[in-house]
Amino acid sequence: MKILAVDTATLAGSVALTEDDQLLGEVTLELPRKHSERLIPSIEFLLDQHHLQPQELDGLAVDLGPGSFTGLRVGLATMKGLAFSLNKPLVGINSLEVLVENAAFAAGLLAPVLDARKGQVFTALFRGKGGGRPERVSEDWAIEPEKLAERISEPVLLFGEGARVYRELLRGTLGERARFAPAGCDPLRALFLARLAWPRLLAGEGKDPDALTPRYLRLSDAERLRLVDKNRVSNL
Repeated sequence: MKILAVDTATLAGSVALTEDDQLLGEVTLELPRKHSERLIPSIEFLLDQHHLQPQELDGLAVDLGPGSFTGLRVGLATMKGLAFSLNKPLVGINSLEVLVENAAFAAGLLAPVLDARKGQVFTALFRGKGGGRPERVSEDWAIEPEKLAERISEPVLLFGEGARVYRELLRGTLGERARFAPAGCDPLRALFLARLAWPRLLAGEGKDPDALTPRYLRLSDAERLRLVDKNRVSNL
């Protein structure tokens, strides 16, 4: 099964092409351009390198978030367009479940952390087994890093861009409980997105791409302003 996976949940992005769980090619989008400008050329580049036509893909995968509002919208719109035009199944995967795969080698409490801006992070807690898929032990949170630290009572491995941004705060709050993975564990990788999607595509999921929606966890600035305006009007 050939799978095209796209991850645009952060300012950096990733596109991967896999066959079953084997990587054929991956592009990391650390470029000073918007996802809308670099995503399609990256997809075309990967397919061209493997002499594949889009119709030869068997399934598609996309990151649903949490993450960047704009990035998630661009990624989902692009992959929905491909799914409908090619009549291919599209599976959506949670970004924190993708990110935690970077530390699947570790045992103990794991905290993949994305920078949510505005003094918050997107995160969830998982338990690693020293190999294999980590087990989720909490829901997703949009939370201040100091409040995250209050919910952790044992040694934890932290990684992801949010762990770097708030490293000193987390270290100061958690003390010896805070352990930080190498920087190579920080980026979201479309490879892991594709691998998580593979069994779901084999099971026949993804036949209704229109049902997929981004997982934002909190309101966008525009939505907050509309809510404030609505409350003002209702109080008049």
